[in-house]
Amino acid sequence: CSSLTSITIPNSVMSIDSEAFNTCTNLSSVYYKGTKKEWDSINIDSYNNTSIIDAEIYYYSETKPLDTTNKYWHYVDGVITNWE
Repeated sequence: CSSLTSITIPNSVMSIDSEAFNTCTNLSSVYYKGTKKEWDSINIDSYNNTSIIDAEIYYYSETKPLDTTNKYWHYVDGVITNWE
């Protein structure tokens, strides 16, 4: 898991158990297929999950969002692409 630098998480995830990302020390980007509100409702056990808690979270948006507070992503030809 130490080589994992990014992960895509579906919006159907309701919880992330303790130590789920324990050895993922290089995880820096989480691409979540839902909204910030949905992400905030996920029960993330903080025990040995620092890497996912500290990672940059990108929320999915099919159209370029007006919100400049959060970061967003979409697919371009099947490839995850950050909205700039």
